[in-house]
This record gives sequence, structure tokens and C-alpha cells, in this order.
Amino acid sequence: MKNISISKKSILFITPYFPSEFSGHAGAQLIFRNLIILSKNYNIFLISFINSNELMYLDILKEHGINISYIIFNRNSKKLTTNFMNFIKHFSALLQSFLFFKPFFLTKYKNKNFKKIVNKTIAGNKIDIIQIEYNIMHHYLPQNNKIKSILMLHDVSTKLYERSYQQNKNIFVKSYRYIDYLRWKSVEFKIINKFDKVISLTKEDKQYIYNKVNTSIAIVPPQIQFEECSINNGKNMNIIFIGSYNREPNINALEILIFNIFPKIQDEFPDLILTIVGKYLPLYLQKHINKNDNIIYKGFVENINNEISNALLMIAPIFIGAGLKMKIPHALSCGVPVITTSVGAEGIELNESEGLWVENDILKIISLAINLLKDKNSLIQKGILGKEKVNELFSSKVINKKIVSIYDELLNIS
Repeated sequence: MKNISISKKSILFITPYFPSEFSGHAGAQLIFRNLIILSKNYNIFLISFINSNELMYLDILKEHGINISYIIFNRNSKKLTTNFMNFIKHFSALLQSFLFFKPFFLTKYKNKNFKKIVNKTIAGNKIDIIQIEYNIMHHYLPQNNKIKSILMLHDVSTKLYERSYQQNKNIFVKSYRYIDYLRWKSVEFKIINKFDKVISLTKEDKQYIYNKVNTSIAIVPPQIQFEECSINNGKNMNIIFIGSYNREPNINALEILIFNIFPKIQDEFPDLILTIVGKYLPLYLQKHINKNDNIIYKGFVENINNEISNALLMIAPIFIGAGLKMKIPHALSCGVPVITTSVGAEGIELNESEGLWVENDILKIISLAINLLKDKNSLIQKGILGKEKVNELFSSKVINKKIVSIYDELLNIS
């Protein structure tokens, strides 16, 4: 291994998603930013599953002295042959999920070769902390090991599936989600109790698990990158939604937006454009979008901040999910006010005067959006205030201090 300083403590990160700013995945971006922060004070070892098209980003982490090991794990492919091979590869995981009543995502990420790399890394280096990203990777926490351990709980899966089955109206989907909820409920809190420390992204997630686990819980929200976001004062009538569309909460929110909300707002503002950004949008939604000239799907874009900054407003009717929805502070950091739900606003302590409106009634969301869009200048000013507040709460300087203190405390570093 390279770039090891004997004067520094070492952290081993284990993650299902390769950390990168270019992943289009909020969790992977969060991990990347935390790695960069911690690489200044610690030796960092990273073991990750990675899509083959992400290999080009390895050097970015290596430039920060991060030692990387990985297993190729291609996901979200459009190729029929790749998807068939993935089905064959994951058939055993599906069988285990069915026979042992375990969540499929837990069994899916249990990999013998990955485990060998973890064991080899621990055996060959003095690791002071093992950090597991996402509960689905808990398999790789060594048994009966004296190394300190942290679980980065990006969201609470039990809470996510509880909301999913409560919100779904299709009886078959509802029943399937309820079974998923029961699966997670039976294992997730046991997983959490394996760790010396848990980091939650929101106080709401901490409260959900607080009385169910014995582990110490800290709250550290994700940091937001501000450098490229500039305020655009010459905006057209444009609203936006961003997300990765291989996740149910984003699909559900977008369906509500394009089927129930946007048509009503468009009746009031015929020139209004809805821009949708993000990868993996299902074909049935693309076909629906193509029927409306005022809805533009751009897929993955390199300069997401520029795309967001051009919008007057983000509308994010999120009713499913857990954890902090990074799209909300991200939009605000680009000077774009947001209408969302109480689920979407979890962990984001802003109010209407700072550009964040929280509303759970769809008809009221429509009415609110119409009233706000009538005054473009006021929306732009609220966006400026939101940008300032988000910078205060989620800047790298603020998060840096919080996250480093957790590791220093765990290792008794004064």
C-alpha cells in the first residue's frame, strides 16, 4: 500500500457504491466528500464495489493518498445480456432472502471475494477504525475484533419500507413492501447494535432508532459543494426535479409531480417548463414526458449546478424514504427555493423565509407553487436567503469539524 503515514491513525471504509462526485448518486457523493475531509488527518483505505464505467475516477481518490481495492459490480445496465448475467449471479441471494426471510439487498452484497479483500487489508495494516457505509455492508464487520467500528446510516431501511407500504395503493405492491418492512424490522436494529458508533444524517432518523438500539448515535448531515453555484437573476419560467431514478422514493415523487402537480400549474402558466435531471428514468415515464413539450428530460448532466441554477423553483413531493434528501439542500445551495413534504424536509432546518416550504397536501402544493411563481423576483430573493442558510448549516467547514471530532473522540485523540 502507498501513502501510509505512521504518525496518522488509519480508517478502513467499506462501501457498496464507489465514492465519486460524478456518480449521480447522492450517497456516493457524500462518501466521497467525507473521504476527502478525513484523508487530511487519517490514512484512508477504501474497499468498494464499483461499476466498470467508474474505473476512470480511481485516480481522483488516489491523488488524495487514498488506498483503493475494489470488486467490479455492474448495476443498472440497459443490456439484456448483462441483466441476465446479474440475475444468475444474484439467484443465490434471492433464494437466501426467500428462505431465511432476509432483505434481498442484504444478501445481494454478501460476496466471498470482497470478504477476502477486507480480511487481507485488516491483516496487513494497522486499522484503527472500520467504517461501514450502509447497513447492507454489515457482513464485512469482523467478528470479535477489537478495532473500533462506525456505521454510516445513510437512511433507516425499516422506516423507508414502512412508509413505502403505507403510501402504496396497489395492493400487490403494498403487500410486497410490507413483507420488506417486516424483513428489515427483524434485522436492522440488530445490525446497528454491532457497531461502537452510528452516524445518522438527520435527527428524525436518530429518533426513529433511538429506543430500539444500544449504540451511541451522532448526527452529521452531508456537506454541500458551493463553489460552482452562482445566483442567476435572469431566469425563465422553469421548475426542476433531480434524482436517481433507480430509487423508489424518487420515482414516486416524480410520478406525483408529472401526473398530478405539473399539469395543474401548467394550466396557469402555459409557458412553464419542467426540467427533469438524473439517470435511469424508466421508459414508461419517458414516453409520458414525450407527450408534453413543456417537460424536458435531460438525463445525467455534467454541470448539475448550472442546470439547477437556471430554475426558479424545485418541487419535490417526496412521501417515501428516510435519511436526508440531498437534492433539497443542493437546490437551495444553488439559490433555488424548494417546495417539499415533511418527509423531504427531514434534517433540513430552514423555513419559508429562507426558501423552503413544507406541505403534504398535493392540492395545497399546487396552489402554493402557482402563487410563488407569480412573483419571480421574490422567489429569486428567497433563493439567495436559502443559499446563505444552507451554507451556514452544510458547508464543508461546518461538517469537517463535526465529523473529525467523532473519529478523534472514538480514538481518544485530544
